[in-house]
Amino acid sequence: MTEKWICIACKFTLGFIEDKKVIRIKRKDLYVETEGGKVTEICPRCGKPNTLTDEKYIEKGGEKYGL
Repeated sequence: MTEKWICIACKFTLGFIEDKKVIRIKRKDLYVETEGGKVTEICPRCGKPNTLTDEKYIEKGGEKYGL
């Protein structure tokens, strides 16, 4: 299942989330791969930071311990 990642301020499409595991962001010179944790992207249209957080990462204390 694929869902859109939309800017919280201007509703610009930032990327796509596939099966709640893979985040695809299409930009000319940008490639990001992450496993667990947080991903923040600045909207290219309005400049607002947008963050996706993996809830399992937070539950395991990853944010607190930098894992």
